[in-house]
Amino acid sequence: MGDALIYPSDTVHRVEAVTGGERLVAITWVQSLLRDSADRALLAELAAIESSLRVAGAPEGELLRLSAIQGQLLRRWVSV
Repeated sequence: MGDALIYPSDTVHRVEAVTGGERLVAITWVQSLLRDSADRALLAELAAIESSLRVAGAPEGELLRLSAIQGQLLRRWVSV
């Protein structure tokens, strides 16, 4: 209850029957600026690492360097 799921539009999926209450559904589409799913996965992994390092108290300068690399990769790979 109260969860949202996001998955690629080419993913086959199914839902379980509602046995009590009601199911409310909101359907939307999100278009990535990056065509290649491998590029998206790399940026997501870098973002996860940045988040972990931030929680661990990594120096702000190092976090800024990592953020800059993420931005550079995004600009390099973006589809216009």
